[in-house]
Amino acid sequence: MEKSEAAEEEGRRVPKDKSGLLIGPVLPVGFVRKRQAAQYIGVSVRTLTNLMRRRVVPYTKVSRKICLFRIKELDKALDRYRVQAFGDTV
Repeated sequence: MEKSEAAEEEGRRVPKDKSGLLIGPVLPVGFVRKRQAAQYIGVSVRTLTNLMRRRVVPYTKVSRKICLFRIKELDKALDRYRVQAFGDTV
């Protein structure tokens, strides 16, 4: 079994180019790296770094330079700062 087939069976995304070769690291489903996380919540990478430093956004530090974010946890962290309108029942 190839590396990409094993990753697909474990539920991880397998990025490939047009010829079917693997591109970059294989991330578990539901995880994104710092740049994608910043785009997802609509802030700059620097702002995301500040949110990490203030412990507003949870993350997993895989190595010295690599941080992974769960999409569900990003949504949860932002929900804490949601301002409800009058009559809003959520």
